[in-house]
Amino acid sequence: MKIEVRPSSAQDLPRLAEIESASEYSAGWGEKGLLEELSRPDGIVITIVTDGVPSGFAAGRAMAGVASLYDVAVAPEKRRAGLGGELVRAFAGAARRAGCGRIELEVNAANAPALRLYEKCGFAVVGRRPKFYNSTDDAILMDMELR
Repeated sequence: MKIEVRPSSAQDLPRLAEIESASEYSAGWGEKGLLEELSRPDGIVITIVTDGVPSGFAAGRAMAGVASLYDVAVAPEKRRAGLGGELVRAFAGAARRAGCGRIELEVNAANAPALRLYEKCGFAVVGRRPKFYNSTDDAILMDMELR
């Protein structure tokens, strides 16, 4: 499998919106919301391409020395192949280049695969928001220092 990780482009957005809609815990931005993130001066949107086809993305923002990772999504047929980790590492690199020293995120406590991914990538749990998602699931707050 040939893998390329690069900044997202407007041409990627229809496929990225499809991937997002297939992800249970995704932010739910759709193509319009992804375009807004891509257009922001503080936005970081990364696409991973496998064999010439966009297969996932990471999106967030870099503000005042801290990056916020809002969404990581991988196409269902490409999951469990290490693409999520590649996306997080690429996002971290972009955050460093934007002058950030730390990345923060929140993740649904019920999203065990994402929790494992973030821990494996070096994030640590720093807090919890009870019943944050739909007054049911807790949000786990995590961050990672960039070196």
